Amino acid sequence: SGLIAEPGWRYACVTWLNLLALKSNPPARAGMAPLNRAANYFDVLRDAFGATPNEMQVVLALHAGAGRIAFNDAAWAKYGFGDRMGAVAKDPTTGKPAIRNIFASEAPGDPWSKIAVPVLQRRGAIFLFCNNVLRAMSASQARQRNESVESVRADLIASFLPGVVLGPAVVAATAMA
Repeated sequence: SGLIAEPGWRYACVTWLNLLALKSNPPARAGMAPLNRAANYFDVLRDAFGATPNEMQVVLALHAGAGRIAFNDAAWAKYGFGDRMGAVAKDPTTGKPAIRNIFASEAPGDPWSKIAVPVLQRRGAIFLFCNNVLRAMSASQARQRNESVESVRADLIASFLPGVVLGPAVVAATAMA
């Protein structure tokens, strides 16, 4: 599951920054195309500047709708993330909204397989998830499912893809980088 810095958010802000091997790269605030942007960043540094993998790093600060790429297949099925993302999250095997995280799949034929979350992580990407988004997502899902916000939040945190880091807020992460 994802990394959670405890005991407090002040510690979390500093802890995630320690993951950066290269201190000069600011987080990329991710809209709906975070995977493409990160892959392009890595490709340009490699192709245009001859950078090697250990010289490249990017942080994808996930917020809003793009944050759903941070969760495992079970969460996608349980919370219906594919329904909320529209055509970008159409499963190529069914033609319907994905009930699995196609953005984390490296399976041949999946639309994002060459730039999937684990592929980018191996290239040096860090995925930082916004706590403000998690708070809103937890509350919304709790209402829809008639569950407690705390239980939904705990389930969502447990459903992060390996290596996803929960930070206090994208705006704080961006300012601190």
